[in-house]
Amino acid sequence: MIGSLILTALSAWHSEVLHYDASGHDYPLVFVDCMSFPVILGSVSDNTMIIRWDGSTWNYDFQPYPYGYPFVQVKMDSNDFLWLPVHGDYYGGGVGEILIFHQSYTGWDTLLFDDDTVSNYFWGFTLDTSDVPHIFYTRGGYPFALCHAYLQDTIWLIDTLEFIYDGIPGTFGTSATSEDNVLYFVHMTMEYLICGWLEDSIWHEDTVDDVSGLGDFCFSSVWVTLDRWGYPHLRYYPYYYSIGYRSKYAFGDSLGWHAEFINDSPDDIWWSMSLAVDSSGVVHAAKSDPTGIYHMIHYPGDTLWYEAERIDTFSDAGRIQIAIDNQDYLHVVFTVGNETKLIYATTNPEVGTREASPPEPSRTLMLSMAPSGFLISGYSGPVRVYDATGRLLLSREIKGKTLVGPLNPGVYFVKAGEQREKVAVK
Repeated sequence: MIGSLILTALSAWHSEVLHYDASGHDYPLVFVDCMSFPVILGSVSDNTMIIRWDGSTWNYDFQPYPYGYPFVQVKMDSNDFLWLPVHGDYYGGGVGEILIFHQSYTGWDTLLFDDDTVSNYFWGFTLDTSDVPHIFYTRGGYPFALCHAYLQDTIWLIDTLEFIYDGIPGTFGTSATSEDNVLYFVHMTMEYLICGWLEDSIWHEDTVDDVSGLGDFCFSSVWVTLDRWGYPHLRYYPYYYSIGYRSKYAFGDSLGWHAEFINDSPDDIWWSMSLAVDSSGVVHAAKSDPTGIYHMIHYPGDTLWYEAERIDTFSDAGRIQIAIDNQDYLHVVFTVGNETKLIYATTNPEVGTREASPPEPSRTLMLSMAPSGFLISGYSGPVRVYDATGRLLLSREIKGKTLVGPLNPGVYFVKAGEQREKVAVK
């Protein structure tokens, strides 16, 4: 189907080992700072490790705390400082405590939230555009009350939310804030995936997915990624009684919510929970199988994920996470070697400690088939794409290896400068 033809630049990936003993308890994370430089959070034994690229080298910072932060809740603020919330159970605090470790210009500070009336489950943490912290949690016995706490000056204010909630231990919530300061909170009941959002001081909610009678969300997990237009994209794993746990992807837009199964393979070892959405609306993920770790893409309007290229040849890549910067360069972290080595990979040729950059692409046009489209390689410059009737589909400047799609099956003609070629799409 040709709805909106999209060019996806497929720059060469390069990777390097950042640490040889990253066998800590927490998953690695990758963020992108205001300079589009990667910031990587990992753990070594019981130490938290922060690795930052400064434009020429990697800088390492090791901290003896916190232990047990939920990796899905870690956030970066507008000053590129990390915030790591930890429930009291993990550091010997009270049952109603959440201690927030966060970086500042003077080092590391802590901020304590304590609803000491009852024990609570910690479900979500985010920062708004003013870097004010927001916490989502439940308290009380069944039926649990779902609460939202936020800091005003030095006082925590608490709202009780009216979302559907049936309190299943073992599931997780997550939250995020869009650039226009809309707060999102995503959580699961036994049978529903719910997205709530705070906009203009009013809470709203939608049912994203419903597995009533088919399965449940018990011991599932969810991750929310917001695109550049403020729309949420979710990765999650419901359990189906007939087929077990299945990977799913859901996204919201002006038409509502769309939930899809991911066309994964039984050979897949890992799929990134995080997603990356580029300036064309293409969604990026990373997955691994015994043959390597792969860059996966999902076009707007399509329901399938396509393999773009292999990132590296590791046969046991796991704990994969992905991020994208404002230049549409991708950044991936993962572990290999029984989860001991921490690996970073990127499409940005200016990041990393390689001594040489890849050569500039030649100007010899080469076309090859790809899922739902074709690849242009060996050429940089103006390109025009025509269908078999001679209708112009695309006129754009490209740089290096580029994926064109999605396209209907047929023959297409490409004009690149003075070169002309045709390619069949199946």
